[in-house]
Amino acid sequence: NEKPVFGTAGDGILLWDGLNFIHLTRKNCLPSDEILSIFADGDYIWVGTTDGLCKFAPKI
Repeated sequence: NEKPVFGTAGDGILLWDGLNFIHLTRKNCLPSDEILSIFADGDYIWVGTTDGLCKFAPKI
């Protein structure tokens, strides 16, 4: 049940839940809004940013 994840060069990431985009930014969970890399690892998504790495398990 894969869902697309989109990284941006200054506006965080967008997760598609099948109906809507979920917008994640520095304000709600990311170290930075500048996304360098995204890696899906099972139930987790790793996000590399200009200010560090984070891992989360989206419930979408």
